[in-house]
Amino acid sequence: MTSAVLLAAVALLGLGIAACAAARTFRFALPLQSAGAGLLAVSGFWALAGGTIFGSAFSGAFTPRFGVDGLTAFFLGMLGLVAAPTLAFASRYLDPGTRGRVIGGLTGAFVLTLAEVLCARDPLTFLAGWELMTLLPAALILVSRSDDAARRSVFLYVAVTHIAGAGTWIAVLLAAHAVRGSR
Repeated sequence: MTSAVLLAAVALLGLGIAACAAARTFRFALPLQSAGAGLLAVSGFWALAGGTIFGSAFSGAFTPRFGVDGLTAFFLGMLGLVAAPTLAFASRYLDPGTRGRVIGGLTGAFVLTLAEVLCARDPLTFLAGWELMTLLPAALILVSRSDDAARRSVFLYVAVTHIAGAGTWIAVLLAAHAVRGSR
């Protein structure tokens, strides 16, 4: 049952992101995303309270795998707890123009990416989510502000996070190699 709630959360977030594409559906976009984030919180805390573990286990294979354990459930719950009201109130600050719709879509994609990083159970899926988790905020900043100071800040942010992220890539790939080599 918990996995069905999590899938519904992902579906609502995805529908909310898609609804950002057109001005006439934009007014439904952020409430859909907020409802999806709320379901993330419900599914996470429900799995945590019930001690439910579902999906794939961690693997060193390079095939997409997703799963939820106790720690993942806690962080999914916290992600939803923070994202749901944020997305609900964001609708008051974004207009249905192109910039507002793009910001709304990128924000929903960021929340979905955070959930993907939490649920990833293989190196490839984790690292793909890690990259998106780094690049989506940069895109959000550039869409919301396009002045020189914003561009310089984004360049510095991306440079620093990718330098630090290189260590993450190396550690995850070495761990995957160690897991695969021990079999």
